Amino acid sequence: MIGSKDIPVAHDLSRHFKVGRILYNFLKKEEGLLSLHQRRLQSIHYQKETLLLVDDFTDFLCTMI
Repeated sequence: MIGSKDIPVAHDLSRHFKVGRILYNFLKKEEGLLSLHQRRLQSIHYQKETLLLVDDFTDFLCTMI
């Protein structure tokens, strides 16, 4: 389990996006994962870099709990 000494008591939007960008930097190093994500997108989806991959990843993690 991942622990933190400084757990916020209220929603911290800036921290949320900071952690999201950190996760994205790890995930984008996995070329196979990026290609799977790109194939999943349709032409109506935004095609440039976004944190959507992180959102999909965290949704997946929530299904594992």
